[in-house]
Amino acid sequence: MIYNQYTFTMNGGEISGNRTTDGSSGVGVYVNAGGTFAMSGGSITGNSASNYGSGGGVYVGGTFNLTGGSITGNSAADYFGGGVYVATNGAFSMTGGSISDNNVSGSYGGSGGGVYVAANGTFTMDGGAITGNQTHTGNGGFGGGVYVKGAFYMNGGSINGNNAGAGDGVHVESGTFTMNAGTICNNMGGTSNYAGGANLNGGTFTMNGGWISSNGGNGDVGKGYSSATFTHNGGVLGANFSHATNAKSSVTVPGCATGTTTCTVQNIKTSSDLQIDSNDANTIVNIYSTGK
Repeated sequence: MIYNQYTFTMNGGEISGNRTTDGSSGVGVYVNAGGTFAMSGGSITGNSASNYGSGGGVYVGGTFNLTGGSITGNSAADYFGGGVYVATNGAFSMTGGSISDNNVSGSYGGSGGGVYVAANGTFTMDGGAITGNQTHTGNGGFGGGVYVKGAFYMNGGSINGNNAGAGDGVHVESGTFTMNAGTICNNMGGTSNYAGGANLNGGTFTMNGGWISSNGGNGDVGKGYSSATFTHNGGVLGANFSHATNAKSSVTVPGCATGTTTCTVQNIKTSSDLQIDSNDANTIVNIYSTGK
């Protein structure tokens, strides 16, 4: 455990094979409020939380800076954050390294196979990779790569090749996800009822740049409820925008006149259950509504 006002620097080596059965969190590393963990090399691997413990690999109540190394192969049974759990007021900065092959296992499903960001927690991703993480791939597993209730800023790097029941790459339950660059691609394995790239149950997803493409499930980006907001200001959406039957509310899609319900501009296609709200002439590639 890293306590208030203390810093732990990890340039190499391994923190591995730790397990709990009493519901403890942060089985590999626990960073308390005010503490700092700086990781530039080595690995945090093979740690396991059970009985509703969060953060099998890392629990962040203070600050965690990842510039290199790996957080890999950790788990949290039936709960939150197989690899990383960012708690309320915690902050995680990722400029390099990887968060990979972590899981939230069990019959319940849990959330955030790679990363779970709690309300008022913050994750900033400028580089590196979140890949190969998973939750239960049936109903009940949310956010194979990333689960968001707080704030997630993606300025680079990749969220690729993750699996979940809903939101194989990213699941936004509430809070905000802002994508300025990077890729969310090739996330698949969940049910056909939910989007594989980014699934939105609430909160906001703002895309200013980057690439979301080639994801499984029910499209690259999907809204499960009308309280969710997706805004596209730039970047490329490569395939599908899915829109559930109980979420026939507005979505901002640049390129079409305000109020239109059907248009085709630069391969943009939408059906009558989408309200177009923007006159912006930005280019988006191949957006299709499922028409549900």
